[in-house]
Amino acid sequence: MVFKKILNIFLIVSLFSSFIFAKRSRLKRETISVNKQVNNQDKKSQENKLLNNNIEYKYVIFDISNCFWEKTLYEVLMSLKKKIKFPVSGYLDLLSCGVSYAMGNLDAKKGYETLFKHMNKMSQAQVKEKCDLIWEQDCKNYIYKDADRLFNEYKKQGLKLILVDAGISELYQEFLKIYKFDYVLVANLEYKNNLSTGKLVGEPSSGIHKYNMVKKLIEQDLHGSLDQAIFYANSHNDIPLLEHVGKPMPVNPNKKLERFAKQKNWPILTFTELKK
Repeated sequence: MVFKKILNIFLIVSLFSSFIFAKRSRLKRETISVNKQVNNQDKKSQENKLLNNNIEYKYVIFDISNCFWEKTLYEVLMSLKKKIKFPVSGYLDLLSCGVSYAMGNLDAKKGYETLFKHMNKMSQAQVKEKCDLIWEQDCKNYIYKDADRLFNEYKKQGLKLILVDAGISELYQEFLKIYKFDYVLVANLEYKNNLSTGKLVGEPSSGIHKYNMVKKLIEQDLHGSLDQAIFYANSHNDIPLLEHVGKPMPVNPNKKLERFAKQKNWPILTFTELKK
């Protein structure tokens, strides 16, 4: 009886968190929609100036979550959670991660592996099947029109396009069949004997690790400079990289990044319209 009550509590907490997050996302979209006409002219001016004056730039970096497609990584991972066998103990783990995130001391790799460990012994084909389903249900029809347009403009201009996001590689495979990025920096699940161990190979592409990955790619592998890069990103976790690229471009920024961007006088873009 006690066990059942505990289970119900964690289910309620999880559902309530998802509800609040979804509600906040809807409210954000509604607020952006109200201000869209006011900001649209300024945004177009910023983009046109950038696109017409990018001879010095060689690289364009796109974060994907809530920047190229409308879904946040949190929403995508919660969708993945629903598609795997998630035990009661998993909710305890998620609650612990939530507390750590609120306190500002969440280890990104540990946080992701909290979810992925419940995919232990899942075959690579099964992981891909579930991630492809997420693409079809949650991401395919939620591509931002502005992101699609910018990607194609840069592609025509011959700039090197770099995808950098913290999700696992299987989440982007169908997306990458449509958008041919030159380089992809994402997290990778570890497999042994074609079965997932529930762990990541190396560090996820987040925070300082994202900065280090991109810096190595551009400066060591491509012999370029971060000053030659444009970076579209939406989270305060992207600040380490945003501060070092030639053109930081916050898109639909969260509150922390928005405040930081305003202090730095960075342009702030709002993407709302979805590609049809």
